[in-house]
Amino acid sequence: MLVAAALLGGCAARRHHVSVPELVANEFYAYQRLVIDEVMSHWRQPPVAHGLTATVQFHIAADGMVGDIELLRNGSGSPGFDAAALRAVQRVRQLPAPPSNLADRFEKVAIEFRS
Repeated sequence: MLVAAALLGGCAARRHHVSVPELVANEFYAYQRLVIDEVMSHWRQPPVAHGLTATVQFHIAADGMVGDIELLRNGSGSPGFDAAALRAVQRVRQLPAPPSNLADRFEKVAIEFRS
């Protein structure tokens, strides 16, 4: 299961030969970035206390459909914050298909939202 709690930085371009594991890692991080960016484009944090955390888990099908969205660990304790986190994922609905060689790594994804 992929758990994304923070946004990842990019990497500098290189002029040397890139190995297969590096290519797979780059492909993984590129798709992870796409998922996070798409979800975060729908995130509207409500006015709440600082220090809240809500984790939303969801499924990405081989065709990119998003489903099975659920709040994990009883949420943050703030119904408004939890609802906003759920809405951010629910609004995505469809992503580009994950790379076929990595589809199983994106079957279950969890994103942690923090205030």
